[in-house]
Amino acid sequence: MNYFSPNFVKYKIPSRTKSNQVVVEMSRIPGVMRELEAKTRFWKCATLFGAIPGVLIMIVVTMINREKERQRPRPPYKPMEYMYRRTKRFPWGDGNHTLFHNPERNPVPPDGYEVPDPFESK
Repeated sequence: MNYFSPNFVKYKIPSRTKSNQVVVEMSRIPGVMRELEAKTRFWKCATLFGAIPGVLIMIVVTMINREKERQRPRPPYKPMEYMYRRTKRFPWGDGNHTLFHNPERNPVPPDGYEVPDPFESK
């Protein structure tokens, strides 16, 4: 093999770099740069015209479904002893509310919901 051929891949080993990587000079291999540019262009187009619109469509669908779910009446409170057993008080507040308590959606045993349901059918 001719070491002076322009098609020979040169491995440049720097004396000391931060990551101790071997730098490969790829531009001397024929066709490699065209292939890399084609792959880069493909993934750029796939991201711009596929992934980003897909994410935006899923955001809109999720927001529509969430709004429909919020307008449904909540399930009635059924006092079940095994579901809301408190063996120890919570270390915050009155000890009966969870840390991320939502008074509209989370019942408090043994009383049930704290506020009336705004979407309850009358």
